[in-house]
Amino acid sequence: MKKTERQIILAIIVCVTLIRGTMYGLVIPFDRAPDEKHHFMLIKAKQMQLRGASPDERQRTAARIEVAWRYLLYPGTSPDKYSLEQFSDRTLLPPLSSFHVYYFVAAWLLEFYSLESIQSDIYVIRGASILCGALVVVMAALIARDLFPESYFLCLGIPLFISFVPQFSAMNGVINNDKPAEFFAALAFWLLVRMNKYGFSWTRGLGYLTVCLLALMSKRTTIFLLPLSLLLLFLYLWKGRIGLRMHGVLFGAFIIMLLLGYLVLWIPAMYTLVDEHLISIPELRYLPRSLLRPELFSTVMLLHTAKFFTVMYWGFWAVFGYMTIHVHHFWYVAAAAVQTLALLGLLLLIVRTKRGLVSCEPWRVKVYYLFGAAIVFSLLIPVLRSIVLRFDMPDLTQGRYLFTAMVPICTLTLLGIKELFPPRALRVAGATALMMLFALDAVCLGKYILVNFHDISLF
Repeated sequence: MKKTERQIILAIIVCVTLIRGTMYGLVIPFDRAPDEKHHFMLIKAKQMQLRGASPDERQRTAARIEVAWRYLLYPGTSPDKYSLEQFSDRTLLPPLSSFHVYYFVAAWLLEFYSLESIQSDIYVIRGASILCGALVVVMAALIARDLFPESYFLCLGIPLFISFVPQFSAMNGVINNDKPAEFFAALAFWLLVRMNKYGFSWTRGLGYLTVCLLALMSKRTTIFLLPLSLLLLFLYLWKGRIGLRMHGVLFGAFIIMLLLGYLVLWIPAMYTLVDEHLISIPELRYLPRSLLRPELFSTVMLLHTAKFFTVMYWGFWAVFGYMTIHVHHFWYVAAAAVQTLALLGLLLLIVRTKRGLVSCEPWRVKVYYLFGAAIVFSLLIPVLRSIVLRFDMPDLTQGRYLFTAMVPICTLTLLGIKELFPPRALRVAGATALMMLFALDAVCLGKYILVNFHDISLF
């Protein structure tokens, strides 16, 4: 396929992403996605701070949000039912620091447009979310082009895969602080690929560190970039092959870093920084005991951990509303079956590479390894945050938090699928997978979202 034709197809994929995000944004009512009203109120609070608004203006804005929220939630409501006077006791939330990138940029966006109605503000911010989702797809396409310039299946399949994950599209269409974090994470992965492919330089290294910092300032779900960056540095310094010896050295380095990190946490300023901005941790004198407490290995906790990963997996694919609308179990099982096949394909690729049956450039092996590590980190850190360190009340999580690692997940999934099928059958396999994703998306919209939010069923 010619370069121009591939670019046209990729442009179509990006347009499809924008259209699908808009569709979900139009059918999902305001505040029928996780914490949407909360995020919007924080944005408005930041806007009022940037404007230097008076207390009276802040109170009127809070009242306008309450009125708009009710009319958007119940569109058939009489226009005379709610008034600003009814909500004169409402106040905006305290504005967050300008280091919270999402709220700062979104507030400036609203201040730039200076729209009259709250509804217009809501749809502007939703539009920004849709744009961020499309940029993630663009970054995925750039990564696929750098990694697999010779593979038509992977260059188009990876951005298509991301575009058609229903939960990804649904979150594209609503207000949330995940979207900029996902974009910056995808940009960091692109820079990671280019550093491994073309070599390290000051500009690439500085750009990578800047993007990682912006990702961390967007949302804490990108915290996995910290250990991933250390692993990237280790692989750069390691000149041998990726094997048992390397993992032995890596394990030793991990233990040393763990001990040094624990000692650094005894500095009050560092403890406060980590506890408030990265991951909540108990008092240091109780930390070793909480990490090794016996109940973590009990049957009850193991069952809770299994439920934790199940809910996370469901949420990655399709759990809508306030995590209450899930699709038929068939779809989750089908997705798990396909990704299990992909995992087998990756194992087959590793075996073939070790035996010399398949040649793989060293830089590409490192990228695969780093992508796999990113997935592992993004899975284990929520367990640490929600189970291990929550010794008083273990919690569950949401699958959308994995979208910051969406590019590695989709890349390795399709790479594994590609390894299982001969070239002639690959197009059929790809078309079948795309049809399944399209069917899942149609079912999510026509059978679940429209029914639960608008009492309309297309099936």
